[in-house]
Amino acid sequence: MIFVGIVFVMVAAVLFEAPFSFGGVIFVGPIPIVLGAGPHSFWAILLAVGLTILGFILFLVLRKRG
Repeated sequence: MIFVGIVFVMVAAVLFEAPFSFGGVIFVGPIPIVLGAGPHSFWAILLAVGLTILGFILFLVLRKRG
């Protein structure tokens, strides 16, 4: 489902020549690498970092309960 969403965004950007932004966080061991490009990349990166922190917190909370 994620792959399909990425394909839709890429096709829409090519066909409609709309400006788009992306941001992401890649973990290599304990070191996060933050990537982003586009006019709204700051907000995309901020959202990616926030979701990464939320996911990490949920992982820790659910791991302690199990």
